[in-house]
Amino acid sequence: MINKLNYYYNLNKPYIIKYKNKNYIKSENKLYLLYEIDNKRNKQEIIEAYELTKKYAEYEKVVLNKNNTIFTIIDGKTFILIKKNYSKKYKSQNRIVHKETKWLDKSNWITLWKEKIDYIEKIYKNIKGKYIVIDESINYIIGMAEVAICYLVNNSTEQKERNLKYICRKNYDESEYYNPLNVVIDYPEREISEMLKKIFLDNESKNEKAIQYLRKNTLNYDPICVYARLLFPNFYLNEYINSIKYKKLKKIRNIINRLNEYEQYTKLIYNILNEKEKIPKINWL
Repeated sequence: MINKLNYYYNLNKPYIIKYKNKNYIKSENKLYLLYEIDNKRNKQEIIEAYELTKKYAEYEKVVLNKNNTIFTIIDGKTFILIKKNYSKKYKSQNRIVHKETKWLDKSNWITLWKEKIDYIEKIYKNIKGKYIVIDESINYIIGMAEVAICYLVNNSTEQKERNLKYICRKNYDESEYYNPLNVVIDYPEREISEMLKKIFLDNESKNEKAIQYLRKNTLNYDPICVYARLLFPNFYLNEYINSIKYKKLKKIRNIINRLNEYEQYTKLIYNILNEKEKIPKINWL
């Protein structure tokens, strides 16, 4: 692998550091991360993400190979090399990427959420009784997800024309925040709701940080959509899949232990969003 990295990228005396299932490359006091691209990933989307982020200084840079392309084939596998940059301080920043006249389509969210619930229930049929911590929480979580869907379906406000889309994140881990492979182009409601979830999960002065984040946010967003996305417990559902796959329950147990706390958090967010625009309330919250 080292010889091939030398051949494609002309790195000086590189060596590989394996850390948390990732392959870091060190060369001349510079740190790189070698990503293997799963065949399921759409390469055109990766190219678009690269083109969008390369003009912004805060994003880590994709290293072009000797063929001047971002994809490198080594032993039949596809890789991308990214130069890491830890000098950039983590900061929530929304980048407008393009304008287009388009209606905010909530039906796509609803379809994806329903598919996620169906998938979770299908998996649960095969593991029921194996993990007490999941047995005791799954019905509550599915109920919460269904409430999020109903809230979005039953509280449709007048459609608002959107002419801006933003660079949003797929993964809100700070170490991945400026990774160009971690971006998705979407509406600000996604970015805002996921940042609010991250603030909660970080568990550091969450109330004050959330209040400050929302009140300083100048994006044009629909509070109902933000609140519905906040109610949808994807942080549990994603960890549920990982817990079963790797048979490690610590993280999902920590999430379950904080579900009552999360209910209180959603009440706080509701009150702040309601200051911006009156939105329907959920009686049991």
